[in-house]
Amino acid sequence: MNKSRIAHSLVAVVLGSVLVSSSAFANNILSGNTPSSQGTAQKVNQPLKKSEEKVVKRLPNAGNSVNDTQITTAVKDKLRLQKNLNINDILVKTDKGIVYIAGFVKSQAQKTKVVALAKSVKGIKSVRYSLVVVKNTVVVKK
Repeated sequence: MNKSRIAHSLVAVVLGSVLVSSSAFANNILSGNTPSSQGTAQKVNQPLKKSEEKVVKRLPNAGNSVNDTQITTAVKDKLRLQKNLNINDILVKTDKGIVYIAGFVKSQAQKTKVVALAKSVKGIKSVRYSLVVVKNTVVVKK
């Protein structure tokens, strides 16, 4: 009986030490304290740093697209408020603060008004337009 208790005690000590050492090893791996994990961490961090640099470089451009969208919306909103102006005949786009307007209007006065309204929106750099005055438009329904 004595021998079996000693054997059980030895097995318990061995298993306990294995558990403790494996737990310490796992902690070292998770914290990056082993030589192989440090090399792996460097290999992983290099592409991450490069991708982070790419994202950071593109962030200012992302802000431009938000401002461009806001400017386009503001111009379209001002045009929608105008009576006798068919907003469906006018295309408005903004790129890097420059507003581009193209389409058809009924008179030179409308053309001037559309350009003036676009120029009145805050945040624009300039307005480029190609508006064609079309009189007496005939709509043919099929």
